[in-house]
Amino acid sequence: MTDVHPCSSARQNIDENDEPFKSEYFETLDILIAELQRRFSDNDDLINSIASLDELDVDKMVPLKNLGLKIPSREEASVVKAYLSRNEDIMENTLQVLYRQREAFKDI
Repeated sequence: MTDVHPCSSARQNIDENDEPFKSEYFETLDILIAELQRRFSDNDDLINSIASLDELDVDKMVPLKNLGLKIPSREEASVVKAYLSRNEDIMENTLQVLYRQREAFKDI
C-alpha cells in the first residue's frame, strides 16, 4: 500500500488549476518587459546627454536639441565655462550655480 500524503495530492490539484493563471501571468510579464525595453533601451544618447550637462559640451547636448529644448551655442557655453572657472571655490553642483544666474541668461 502506498502512502499518499494529503498535501501532495492537494498540491497537484492546485498546480493543475493554476495553468491558466500561470499563462496569463507570464504573458503579462512579457508585455511589461517589452514595454520597459521599448521605453528605456533606446535612450542611451539622451541619458548620456543629461549625465554630461555639467561638462557644458554642446556636442553632447544634441539629443536634447532633438527633443525641442534650446541648448546654448558654443560661444554661450564658452562664456559660462569661463564664469565657472573664475569661481573655482564653489563646491556646489554646476547646474545649481547656473540656475541662480538664470536672470542673466534669459534667452537660453
